[in-house]
Amino acid sequence: FVSFLALILTSLCTLLVRLDTTFKETVYEISLPQRVVFILLFIITCLVCIAGAVAFGSITFVYGIDLQSMQVRNGLAVSMAVCGVGLIIYVLTGSWAVILFTRKLVELTKSQSDDVYADTTREYKMNQRQKQLIDQITRYNVLFSVAAFFSIVLTALLLCDSALPQFYEVGAW
Repeated sequence: FVSFLALILTSLCTLLVRLDTTFKETVYEISLPQRVVFILLFIITCLVCIAGAVAFGSITFVYGIDLQSMQVRNGLAVSMAVCGVGLIIYVLTGSWAVILFTRKLVELTKSQSDDVYADTTREYKMNQRQKQLIDQITRYNVLFSVAAFFSIVLTALLLCDSALPQFYEVGAW
């Protein structure tokens, strides 16, 4: 559980650092207010996930994993809900970063056009650098989409309260 939270926080940090370093000292650099908001959102995500992990660890340390106990079930539900809020902040922050990254790469791609005044009646041909940038945009969006999808699926599985007792009874955990 804690390793999963560390994984999503690491991926978000990588995403934000990549956004910052890719466009640093260029015309497309992210503004100071955007950078501050991204840092604050990352810190909030970290704090919420750490709070959820500490609550989860405290409940299981104090009471053990006795799912028949209402204290344990309620405590785990609260800790999972807190982590769910952290996941929502993670997805929103990551989505915003990916959209911003994509927009800036598209602007960069447009700026590298051979024609300043492109004729709309003829077919537009991209140069090699533009094709590479479009490929990078596509890979970036696909990777983030896959990471966000599996983060949501794994969190949903962790939050699925009804599935836990079945696994404990069978002994799969």
